[in-house]
Amino acid sequence: MAGRWLYIHSSTAEMVFLAGLLWGLGFYFVSPYQVGLLAALDRTGRLAVAAGGATNFGYALGPAVAGRVLESYDPSAFLFVVVGGTALSLVLLLPLAIQLERRDEGRTR
Repeated sequence: MAGRWLYIHSSTAEMVFLAGLLWGLGFYFVSPYQVGLLAALDRTGRLAVAAGGATNFGYALGPAVAGRVLESYDPSAFLFVVVGGTALSLVLLLPLAIQLERRDEGRTR
């Protein structure tokens, strides 16, 4: 979220660079955990592959949503979209991660 916030408020090339670096670190740190979580849930790998497809769908849908928000509202409203998307991801994935962690703890005892 910090990387996206910085993109929105960047006024120099250095700030855009830092925003890209921050976002990239966050994205490439979190994405493998999300795919791993889905792989643990479905050993056939179908969910992990679907996650890749969903990510590509997000790459197409994200700029469209951002464009509409920027077209219709003040640019600072875009921050609410970023925060909302992040919060939605946590709401969807965190309970699943906790459940799988508990399941795996039960197996090791």
